[in-house]
Amino acid sequence: MDALKTDSSSQVGHGGVIPVREARVRRQRMLRITRSGKRLWKELPDRGHLILAVAFDGADPAELAIARRLLQAATQRLNEHISGGNQA
Repeated sequence: MDALKTDSSSQVGHGGVIPVREARVRRQRMLRITRSGKRLWKELPDRGHLILAVAFDGADPAELAIARRLLQAATQRLNEHISGGNQA
């Protein structure tokens, strides 16, 4: 968590993102990416393919499909809960 705070603070200082004030979200710091931040993002190497290749090399495609559906559903439920749409 501290790494994220430090990283977002440094990006705000360098103009990569700007803080966004939202009255309903007081405990979270919302950020919006700037034009210079978008340019930087496009220049960053895409580590996603490497991570997926190493982490899931040799995995059964059917099992990966199940895991993907479960994670997508879990992410959706968490996002709904956080936004107040589902008070569990």
